[in-house]
Amino acid sequence: MAIAVVTCDIAEEQMGRVDDPRMVIDECVGYWTTLLFLPRTLFTIAAGFVLSEFWTSTNFPGSTVGRLSGGWGVVMDDILAGVVANGLLHGLRLLYPH
Repeated sequence: MAIAVVTCDIAEEQMGRVDDPRMVIDECVGYWTTLLFLPRTLFTIAAGFVLSEFWTSTNFPGSTVGRLSGGWGVVMDDILAGVVANGLLHGLRLLYPH
């Protein structure tokens, strides 16, 4: 996470844009957050990707933390989306254990 924040800070300065779509390290950190403490099955990996991208693209719940300055805002909205997606996947595992 720390490397992503610093990288996004530098990238924003060099690109002259806030949260430029060419920056993907924040998406990676958000996806890793989604898969945290979950089994690495094909379903979990695929569903985690879909849920992570969904919550990131809707900017919910990250709209508040996305306003943080620099790399913190860029990374934290994806981490928060990953936390929500992770919680949903853990809930699905409780409802449908295998």
